[in-house]
Amino acid sequence: MTLKAICLLALAIAMEIAREMCFKLSANQAPAAKKQTSYLFGMVGSPLIWLGFTCWGIGIISWVMVLEHLSLSIAFPLMSLSYCGMIIASKYVLKETISVKKWLGIILITIGVVIIGSHGGE
Repeated sequence: MTLKAICLLALAIAMEIAREMCFKLSANQAPAAKKQTSYLFGMVGSPLIWLGFTCWGIGIISWVMVLEHLSLSIAFPLMSLSYCGMIIASKYVLKETISVKKWLGIILITIGVVIIGSHGGE
């Protein structure tokens, strides 16, 4: 795996995490609307929604570039690191707690990624 592929993969993962953080923060700030249309218009006007969409776009572009360098059977499982990153980001950004079971899940996912990633193109 080349340095370029690793950097592109890291960018794709970071953009996925940033996108979901933006969407969650925007949802947390949304006013409780009595009508669905008011809620939708409020969400569309949120800068965090638009930042999330921007992260989504950057993430898609970086993901396609990852696929130029890695086989899908390697790249897709490596993207599961976004689950680990999402839990950790939720702890620091959203002040959520990480249970022992979540830490165990993070460890198991990371071990799986190391196993898959260490075999490169096999």
